[in-house]
Amino acid sequence: MVPSLRSIALSAALLSVLSAAFVTEAMIPAPFAAASRNVVAVSGAAMSGPHSAATLRRAVPLYRVRRGASLMAAATLLAVADQPDIRPRDRALLSEVLIALPSLCRDNLRSLYVRYNDSDRRGLGGASTIIITRSSSTSDLEFQKLVGHECGHVASLGGMRGTAGAGTTAYFDGNQPIYADSRAMGFYQLSWQTANRRWPDSSDSDFVSGYAKTDIFEDFAETFALYAFNRAAFQTMTQTSPVLLLKYRWMEQNVFGGGRMIAMGSSYAPPSAAFRPWDVTKLP
Repeated sequence: MVPSLRSIALSAALLSVLSAAFVTEAMIPAPFAAASRNVVAVSGAAMSGPHSAATLRRAVPLYRVRRGASLMAAATLLAVADQPDIRPRDRALLSEVLIALPSLCRDNLRSLYVRYNDSDRRGLGGASTIIITRSSSTSDLEFQKLVGHECGHVASLGGMRGTAGAGTTAYFDGNQPIYADSRAMGFYQLSWQTANRRWPDSSDSDFVSGYAKTDIFEDFAETFALYAFNRAAFQTMTQTSPVLLLKYRWMEQNVFGGGRMIAMGSSYAPPSAAFRPWDVTKLP
């Protein structure tokens, strides 16, 4: 019998997991609410005022931003966030989270926009562009987590698409193919036959959220965001799914440099290992 692409991916990922130690972290219980959202990939070509790679890396003094009773440490404002139509506080919040996240997002991000309204469309992300809606009810933490989710799109679509010479695969972003040498293929093949068709034996427990079940892109972005902001909860969820454990390990080894995590939210534990939120950006 010829092994399927999924069985090959699972076997390779399992060997990777067995070769690394799994460390469980302390978790503090807290309930969290589910909320719907609408995130789609967009092209930077449709936006105005793109920022070059050179200006992206330009640094100026960072605003000191108060969160609760504490002050964020001074750092640098990224040029991609230092735009006149973005509020000064939000420039600092954006720079903080972009600096903390893996460079795969920063290195491919060219355009960043913040819309100040109460639209239901909370975020948009593509290969080089992020658009975030900052509504009157969006907390600082949720704002940064939305950026984290969209950074997952930039990382996968901008940093891991692959090269045309390697040939196409069964995965497409609209009409744009994901190439065979894409670094993200090992992740996609764990749950997906095509960009939006899961393997027949795929389980809902193999995904970090309800929204992650939409397609390969939301699966990647939600998994990316959960690992970055709520890794302890992610570890708990893996107890109910060997495939989800493989996704955890894939993120750890291929994106986050062996376990890097940013801590901008409270640690918590889900009500049970089987629980899945609709949207990880709504977790506390």
